[in-house]
Amino acid sequence: MPTLNWSKLMESDLGLSNTVIHEPWFFVVETERDFTHMRITCSGQWSPAQSDGRTYEANGLAATSDEKDGLQVADAPRGALIGKLGGSSANLTVLTSADRAAANPTTITEGKAFAIGSYCLTPLPPNFIGPLFVSFNGLSRPLIVTKLTISVEAATSG
Repeated sequence: MPTLNWSKLMESDLGLSNTVIHEPWFFVVETERDFTHMRITCSGQWSPAQSDGRTYEANGLAATSDEKDGLQVADAPRGALIGKLGGSSANLTVLTSADRAAANPTTITEGKAFAIGSYCLTPLPPNFIGPLFVSFNGLSRPLIVTKLTISVEAATSG
């Protein structure tokens, strides 16, 4: 089994604490060609500005797991932190697991949304260079982000 050599890429609140946001995706960090894996941790709280009283955290709200309409990642609860590799911060649509049904559904590919939650460890596509973006699964904008802290590490095999 190869050893993974981890490097911290960033740890930040992305300037989003106590902020009203309208954007669909937020840039987090660029990746480099030699990275094979990414480890992401997150904590925080957010809620829709037109709130029904629900407050969400990184793992979403499990009580909403039967509410699938409008979710970018169908197997993650509403409000969970999600990510995508590559693409643009303005993309309103993302490739979903259903779009990649013919491919390996557990493989993260460029432009495919994936669940991050409070902890995520994922292999990167081979030779991937590009940005990591984050968003909030299935939540309408604007959102009120009370607190958000994200840490990203990347590894090379060695």
